[in-house]
Amino acid sequence: MEAEHQRELCQVLADHAKRYPLMAPCDAVKLIFQNEFGGEHLICEPSATLAWLRAERASTPDDPSALPVEEIGNGMVRVALAALEFTDCALRALNRDFFRSAQLHVGRRKTFLEKLDTLRQLAEGRIFSFTRQELERYLEDYVKSGCVPLSHSPAYRAAYRVVKRSHSLVALAWELERLRDRGEGAVVAIDGRCASGKSSLAGCLGKRLGVPVVHMDDFFLRPEQRTRERLSRPGENVDHERFLEEVLAPLRAGRAAAYRPWSCRTGELGDPVTVEPGTLVLVEGSYSCHPELWEHYARRVFLSVEPEEQLRRIAERDGAEQLKNFRERWIPLEEKYFSAFQVEDRCDYQLEA
Repeated sequence: MEAEHQRELCQVLADHAKRYPLMAPCDAVKLIFQNEFGGEHLICEPSATLAWLRAERASTPDDPSALPVEEIGNGMVRVALAALEFTDCALRALNRDFFRSAQLHVGRRKTFLEKLDTLRQLAEGRIFSFTRQELERYLEDYVKSGCVPLSHSPAYRAAYRVVKRSHSLVALAWELERLRDRGEGAVVAIDGRCASGKSSLAGCLGKRLGVPVVHMDDFFLRPEQRTRERLSRPGENVDHERFLEEVLAPLRAGRAAAYRPWSCRTGELGDPVTVEPGTLVLVEGSYSCHPELWEHYARRVFLSVEPEEQLRRIAERDGAEQLKNFRERWIPLEEKYFSAFQVEDRCDYQLEA
């Protein structure tokens, strides 16, 4: 195990020891199991995991004081059911996060055993309610059993789902709330494939958090900017220069942003729009994570969609004629940009519609 990962695990274990003073050896081992393996051992198929989630949420009392998202290290988090909205939309979103996370996250037994050694070392320092000797007695039987998935102790009452933070809409929403509440004027980009739901997600988050949303479509290239030379370069079919000058630079400097949205329908710049500084601002649209803009964001989100579903949505939204235009022009331009700058892999969150 790398030194950085060991330090992270030590911090996670120490935090949990303070937060849950009645932790038993099995609770600490379960935490490490989830840190290494996530929820992969629980997966069957989405409808079954959703039914299980609905039943468990129905039996879990609401608890406004519960920590909605709890870091457990290695890119994994626990999402508390007691703090989750009891709506079908919220349950489906968490189930989707859970299922996808379990498919993507793969652990190794060798690394898991190394992490148990880290737990042994920490137990020497008496940060837990159990002793090193009690831990050793538990581990002796547990390792002999084959290090199988395990349950919490009766005193450790918690209902949650383990997901990859980078693939969790719930984790994203919670982090955005924290960024908003800090009042530091953070700007967050939501990039991704056309018809992946960028505008819908930004709209929902903006309404829920009470923060403004800026659309990259308002910075579409004007006719005189659409030169052959410019459009031959990845990511250059958006006016990122004007966006940086009129939106990002002022907000980063603590000043109000003021811009005039370009309308492809009228071929003109519209009335001025002002965005006040000091609050969270969401930026949505393709090319929002352009390299010239990248460093100005506090977080970056990438939304994806399966090709077949993408085309179905475009046809439904824009009609057959525009579908041909997207298929032959806009989608290839986007994919060229994503590939050239490795946008999806570099983003903090990778969500799938």
